[in-house]
Formats: sequence, C-alpha cells, structure tokens
Amino acid sequence: MHESAMLASRFLEGRRHFWQRCKALLHEHRAHRSVYSVRGPKSASSSAPSCSRCLTTPPCESWCEAEAYPPQALGSTCHLDRECGEDVSSQCYMGICRRVLWAGQKCAHADGHDVCLFGGQLCDDGYCESLGTNQACWDGYQEGMDLDCMTGWYCLRASCVPQLPREHTCLGEHPNECSRGLRCNLASSRRQCMAEFVVELGERSSDPRLCKSNHVDPRSGECAATPPYDSSGGDCGSADACVRGDGSTGQCLCKRWWDGTGAPGFCELLIPDLERPSFLAFRALRNKGCHHNWPQERCAYELDKLDLLELVRKESEATSDPTQSVPECAYDFLPRPYSGRAAQPRRLSSAAVQAAKPVVFGF
Repeated sequence: MHESAMLASRFLEGRRHFWQRCKALLHEHRAHRSVYSVRGPKSASSSAPSCSRCLTTPPCESWCEAEAYPPQALGSTCHLDRECGEDVSSQCYMGICRRVLWAGQKCAHADGHDVCLFGGQLCDDGYCESLGTNQACWDGYQEGMDLDCMTGWYCLRASCVPQLPREHTCLGEHPNECSRGLRCNLASSRRQCMAEFVVELGERSSDPRLCKSNHVDPRSGECAATPPYDSSGGDCGSADACVRGDGSTGQCLCKRWWDGTGAPGFCELLIPDLERPSFLAFRALRNKGCHHNWPQERCAYELDKLDLLELVRKESEATSDPTQSVPECAYDFLPRPYSGRAAQPRRLSSAAVQAAKPVVFGF
C-alpha cells in the first residue's frame, strides 16, 4: 500500500513539472506574439487578408497581422495549432496535426489520428479514459481543475470524488464541488448546493449565478436587479471604471475594433441568462452531456450542436459596444453577429490592403 502511494505521488509530481514547463513555454510564446503589425497576406494560395485573434480583455494592445494559414490535413507536420484548421479538436501535437481529445470524449476514429489528453490518456472502448472515485488526479491544468476526473466527479486533494447533489451540504472549498447546474450557496441559512437561476430578488446568495437576475447587491448580499453603470457603454481600461449604482463593478471588454482613439475597452451590459433562450437550451444539453471543465466549443463539437452554439453567440449581439464601423479586412475574422454580414463577405484586394492605414483592434 505504501509503495502504491509513493508511485502515485511520483506520477503526480512528474505530471505537475511537465505542465508547469508547458505553461511557461506558452507564456513565453504569447509574450513574443503580443504585438502585431498590419501587412499583406503571406499565403501564396490566397490574396485575401485575414487576422489572428489577439487579446479580448484590457489592456487590448493588439496590432494584428494579416497572416493566412492554409489548414493542414490531420497527420501533416506543423508548428502551431492554427496550422491544423479551426476545428476545436484539431491541434498541433508533438509536431503533427492530430485530433486532440480530452478525457471523456469519443475517440477511436478510423484514421488513427486521435490523441487522448488528461485522465488515463488512452482510448478505451470508444472513449478517452477518465479517472473515477479515489483515483489520483492533478488540479493544476490551465484548462481546468478537474480534467483528469470523469464527468460528474472533481479533483479534491489529489483524488477524484463525486460531485454533490442538490440540497447536499457544501463547504465552498472547491468551485466545482456541486453537480453541473448547481452552485454552493454559502449565504443561505444552511450551506447547500442549489440550482442556478432560482434565488428570488431579496434573498441572500453568495453567487450571482444562483440569482434569477444574475446579480448580487454587494451592500446586502441579496439577489437584486442589475443597476445601470454610471457610464454604460463608456470607455474603460479595467473593471474599476465600470462602477454600478450599488458599488459593484461590471465587465470591461475590448471594443470589437479600436482605431486608437480613446480607451480600448467599454463597459458591457449584463443580460440575465434567463432572458437568453438559446443559451438555456445549450446549457441544458451541456449539463447533461459534457464535462463541467469543457469550454463551450469543445462541448458543442462533442454533442454535434455547433449550430446551437452559433445561436448562443448571436444572442450576445445585444451589447453596449460603442464601435460604429469595422474595416472590411476584419469581416472574415470577427464572429458573424459583429461583422454585420450574413452572406460571404466581400474581400479587399491585396493592393487595397497594402494601402490601408494600420489599425489596432481589441477583440
């Protein structure tokens, strides 16, 4: 028993060092790519400009470079993830374009290009193997704390344990201790796991996601209607500039396009989740069929619900972003609700791109 514990400890320590090194390399890579300049397209196969995604939160310093990467087929050599296409699972893994799947996802495609990450790191009976009750896990992954554990479990003190059901007593010692769709309400008369969006106005809540209004008044700790910002839609450089009437702060997001005038960010409106039907439909499917640490894109890919995710994004079109116009060279990059075009966008000629004034964008 002692030998097994030592092996498990060494396994976790080795994995921890590996991922810490990976995060350091990723940080170094991002630091070298934090500033870009607008230039003509580099791809010989296309004369159309394109952009690479930059920062989405302040300080928004992101000069974009028109750099096109023709997607490579799975099995091709690569250096960057974006060379392998836009599919959320297509990534550059060990210098080869692979279908990189997380623990719990379906695997064993006939082409042999699947790679399972996290958990058991192998494909077993058509699924990437996850870890179950009391199996050793690590909670230090940048992508999520519980990715080693199977759906419905979370990593607590280096072991996978089941999430807690509704009305079960909770301690708030782990952000995912309650089952999917539930949150630990530390402000109720008894600390317990409660369903999201059920707490009425005037009732106490420790988490805005428990409130029907998605907002907690910091003065009383009670669910309340969201008051307007002192300057809704106004420029900001951080959330500290987005102060509401009750003293709470909102989100400072990057403008979808910034020409260098004024601040690069704006104070975003808060739309309660209960007023977003597509979000609620996707949320129900996500709580039932996806791991709580999977991002929306990976969940939609696994459930084959990419069309529904597109509707969720369109619901976010209601915004206080003060941007009046976006250069056409960005239409291919920005999501369709922001581009303002439903059909295939008209592209600029390469001569027009070369003559265009460099702009800064902060999407």
